[in-house]
Amino acid sequence: MAKGARIKARLPAVLRFAVLWIIVGAPWIWPADQGPSTAPTAARQRLEESAADWGVYGEGNPVWALADAPAPSLDGHSLKCSITGGAPYSNAHFYRNLLDDGSRLFALSLAFQFLPATTLNNQGGESVIQALEFTVSAWRQGQRYEWALQWQNVGAGAPQWRYWDPSRAATERWAAPPGPIAPQFTSHQFHTLTIKGEIRNGNSRYRSFSIDGAEYSLNLDAPSVPAPGVADKLAVAVQLDGNAHATPYDVYLDRVALARSAGSDAPFPGESLVDCSSLAGWSVEWDGAMPTPTLSLSDHPEGKGVRLDYDFLVSGSNPPDWRNWAQLRYDFATPVDLSGHDMLRFHYLGGGSKNHLQVWLHDDTDNRIGIQIDRVTDIRKAAERAYYSLPYSVPSRGVGGGVLVQPAGWPLGDGTFDYTRVEKLFFAVSRDTSREPGDVRLGGLEIGRVELVDSIGRSAPAQLQAVEGNLEAAAQSVAWLVANQGLENPGANGLLTSWVEETPPLAHIYDQALALIAFTREGLDAQARALAERLVSLQAPNGAWYKYYRRNDQSPDPDGTLWEGDVAWAAYALSFHWHATGHAWAHDSAVSACSWLKSRIAARNADQDTANDASVHNSIEANIDAWFAFAFTGGFQAEADIIRGFLMTKGWDADRRRFCRGSLGVDPGNAIDVHTWGSEFLLWTGENAKALDTLSYCSESLPTGSFDGSVHGLDGQGPFSVWFEGTGQWVAAGGWGGDFCLSELNANQEEDGSLPGSPDDFHGEGVWLTHWHGVAPTAWCYFANTAPVFSQGLIRGTVFESGGAPANSGTVEVYRPGSEKAIARAAIHPDGSYVVAGLRAGEYVVRASSGRRASRVSGALEIGLARYVTLDLSLQSYSQRRSRGTGRQ
Repeated sequence: MAKGARIKARLPAVLRFAVLWIIVGAPWIWPADQGPSTAPTAARQRLEESAADWGVYGEGNPVWALADAPAPSLDGHSLKCSITGGAPYSNAHFYRNLLDDGSRLFALSLAFQFLPATTLNNQGGESVIQALEFTVSAWRQGQRYEWALQWQNVGAGAPQWRYWDPSRAATERWAAPPGPIAPQFTSHQFHTLTIKGEIRNGNSRYRSFSIDGAEYSLNLDAPSVPAPGVADKLAVAVQLDGNAHATPYDVYLDRVALARSAGSDAPFPGESLVDCSSLAGWSVEWDGAMPTPTLSLSDHPEGKGVRLDYDFLVSGSNPPDWRNWAQLRYDFATPVDLSGHDMLRFHYLGGGSKNHLQVWLHDDTDNRIGIQIDRVTDIRKAAERAYYSLPYSVPSRGVGGGVLVQPAGWPLGDGTFDYTRVEKLFFAVSRDTSREPGDVRLGGLEIGRVELVDSIGRSAPAQLQAVEGNLEAAAQSVAWLVANQGLENPGANGLLTSWVEETPPLAHIYDQALALIAFTREGLDAQARALAERLVSLQAPNGAWYKYYRRNDQSPDPDGTLWEGDVAWAAYALSFHWHATGHAWAHDSAVSACSWLKSRIAARNADQDTANDASVHNSIEANIDAWFAFAFTGGFQAEADIIRGFLMTKGWDADRRRFCRGSLGVDPGNAIDVHTWGSEFLLWTGENAKALDTLSYCSESLPTGSFDGSVHGLDGQGPFSVWFEGTGQWVAAGGWGGDFCLSELNANQEEDGSLPGSPDDFHGEGVWLTHWHGVAPTAWCYFANTAPVFSQGLIRGTVFESGGAPANSGTVEVYRPGSEKAIARAAIHPDGSYVVAGLRAGEYVVRASSGRRASRVSGALEIGLARYVTLDLSLQSYSQRRSRGTGRQ
């Protein structure tokens, strides 16, 4: 028999905001104009994320509605624009204002879907949709520049596309463009649309228009019009035109973006920087007496690419005397201005040898900057080529007229560089001399889809994405971890094998920490205690652990590596175990580990090279780990505050609004864990907007697919291929598209519950992707299906049988109010007690089932860090809730 008690807790601020938004996100239905509720921003992407950012005005007295919508959508959120009635032929214009930034090039891109279905031009019945209009506008110095396209569905010549030209007679300002454009659409599916335009010679020039991937060149000029008294601003808009009866219909907008750039000689953001579909502008260069490299075009499912084939051999010589480089060179017809962008994204396909890839830019005075990506030229992808996203500007773009000092992240070069006059682009293969005589001689390199990205101008969604996990998948993951530990086997010592295919079997401390958290959450007392006790026994006298131990004889890493991040993870896991079980010895071990981490701060302060860092390591990830260890163990608040200060001053890139891989100026690279774990840190410390920002950078730079294109997710760096551990981190952190990523993750779970590290094998640039099955990807599959690893909420209570005695067996399950799907389970102990661990602060229903009828469930929600989250507990008994229909008999 199931009984229930409802346990309430006040949410942290970020979660309170999310819940409030759901409550107030009901449609606005008005017959009058309505301005935006928020001030304009400089956002460039995800412009549809909040209905509060949009305004509406009507012509002809329409009745309209505007709302955020979870479906239909491409990523869990869309903007619903509706006509719900009103006067005949009235229309509603939905718009978002943006700050003007002086841009001259504009590219509006969006996806739209309309409901219900409509006939075309009243054939076969009255058409619901009269017309749809899509618009970009720029008000500047009293003039309005406008690029507007209309899908006319009813009228002479309809259905057809038309563009707006205010120079024509009033009845002819919607004009047909030269050449036919596919006019028909299907309801109940998303269509993609792009409008590209520029301000040129005082006119609005329509450059091109694309619909559902088909691009049409326009090259039409329309004059700007006077707009006296209107402040400089930008706007994007969609207009819904009603029919003769104002029949209701909806248009859903998703992935609305306005890319823009200054200077008519600059490429559009997201547009190809160079042409990889022909050899025009391309040439090859090489090092000395090696055979002449070949230049060719190659076909792939994604299109053509420019290919370099090389052979470093010098006839009759030994490998140390082989040549060292060969490169593709692209010369721009005239210097281009790249100062409005901060990231270069290119897709490449390697083959043959494993060498280094270098990328260089040269300005028109032959200053150059470049970067080397180590040992990656052997990568092969079929359906989807690899790409690597590279920042190439210092934190303030365009300072000094675009002449920038050697940028962090592109360490190769010779001083200053003028981004406003880029003349040449090089992709070079540099021989990996450390691998002689190995597989470094022959190879190929293909480059395609060289694109520009403006990560600084991106917008972040307004809230995290909550995903409903699969408890069965979580249970399978834990079952595999239990089997890996194998306490029933002779010689078991509590440790788990990190990668089961590896010999000899190794137990990495980070992996043991993940397993300990999972075991503790699941109430697997024997497994959790055995692992925790083994960690305590392996702890060195100074409080640290070595990076790994041989599982069988427990001998430590022969290199003697002490990694601060691993030590912090072990401390956090032991602290979590102490919170859940009360085992004081686990807390003592965590305190000892934190004392060692504290000593690392002191050691770095004493070193003149790192005296100003106040950190445990240059790695941002290690400091995030250390903060959680200090904050949750207790007694180290001063150290937690020191680390927090370091992270926000030395690790946070304020210009790109993200965490770097290392401290600013030393290692500004990209890694998924600084975003996923970093966002959890930022939420705990009240930096909610920054948490969303760093995740949005991750979503720009690390999504990818497997080599054969069959699996999608995120990589840890690069990206090169899907890393299942990182994909699980993304879902657990509340990343967008988490439901899709979780489905990909669960689909790759083996029958025994384990997950491989990746669908592919690839090693290079510090990345290690493997088919091996491991603790980390399996544990992160568990966290993705349950709750983030840093969730510290505990429900601790007792189950009583009908006679009043404590229940001595059974299970408790935890539900969200109104849901019939359990989100967590825990065993009932012989004394009737239970602990459900790893919950976010929130409101839950606890139901218990035991061998006998359970009459009452008690409980209290606790959390391990009262400084940052305040709980307002309101516990009611089952019998009190039952009358309100919450409990179930």
